[in-house]
This record gives sequence, C-alpha cells and structure tokens, in this order.
Amino acid sequence: MKKFMGVISVIVIVAVLFFILNKTTMRTLGELIHNELPSSQVISEIYISSVGDEFTIMLNRLSLFILSS
Repeated sequence: MKKFMGVISVIVIVAVLFFILNKTTMRTLGELIHNELPSSQVISEIYISSVGDEFTIMLNRLSLFILSS
C-alpha cells in the first residue's frame, strides 16, 4: 500500500509540473504573437498559407489526372 501511494504521489507531482509548464509556455507564446506580430501581418500570413495550400491541392489533382490518363 505504501508503494502504491508513492507511485500515485509521483504521478500527481509530474502532472502538476506538466500543467504549470504548459500554462507558462502557452502564455509566453500568446504574448509573443500579440506583441511581436501586428494583426494585419498575421492575417496576411494565414491568407498566403491558405492560398499556397489551395495551389498545392490543384497541382496534386492535376498530377493525378495526368497519371490516370
């Protein structure tokens, strides 16, 4: 029983440390995004990324069409 309680306490300590580290990492990442990048730049980066994805999908479909015929 003592060994079981020791294992449980180690698991709880690791979980608490993980959540604390995760929360500070996410807060730091959020502050970096809000402070370093203006919103217009973020929106344009997302738009450019989505246009690039669409272009890649079109090229893949064209390649499949050429290969299948």
